[in-house]
Amino acid sequence: MRKKITAFLICAMMSVPQAVQAAEYDISDEKLQELAEEFSVDIDLLRENIESFDVNRDQFSPYEGVGQRKSEENEESPGIIPFAIGYTYKSNQDTTAYVASSTAITSTGVTPQVGMCAVKHTNGIPYIPYGTKLFLNTGSVTIQGNTYSSFVVQDCGSGSGRTDYWFDIFFGVNNTANYHAAIQYGVIQRSYRYETP
Repeated sequence: MRKKITAFLICAMMSVPQAVQAAEYDISDEKLQELAEEFSVDIDLLRENIESFDVNRDQFSPYEGVGQRKSEENEESPGIIPFAIGYTYKSNQDTTAYVASSTAITSTGVTPQVGMCAVKHTNGIPYIPYGTKLFLNTGSVTIQGNTYSSFVVQDCGSGSGRTDYWFDIFFGVNNTANYHAAIQYGVIQRSYRYETP
């Protein structure tokens, strides 16, 4: 049985600065089941997150608070990353993907761009300082046809249900392709490093 999931997109229009348009995403129960199994998350929570997308929220992260995750152990590894003085290392941390409206502003006051990420915060103070560049120890992430192995912290989020040093990768302006890519990314555990401030 197929079920239509309706979400709202913020779209820039030529004659109007902003307009809200509804778009139907045809995500079948089978596809939701496949995603839930692939990323070891609760299907009902995933469905609820996708269906409850609110046009008044600037950001959408479909895997927020939905449970377990998969590991990056199956990724191709370029070899052992040596520990270097001056870097902080985080192992097996959750990563997710999000999209945002074309008018969204990050916690640092800039428009989000691909190559940026959000990290957990407590009372508005990020666990990793803004402007810090995170380097993946293995693998990379393909976003809109480009490959990224590092991300700059420019935003923060709750990271509900995620590991302490979770980060949320910005996948672009909310449109059908980016929305589906964020859902498909899922929840992946990654190890990374960053220069110690």
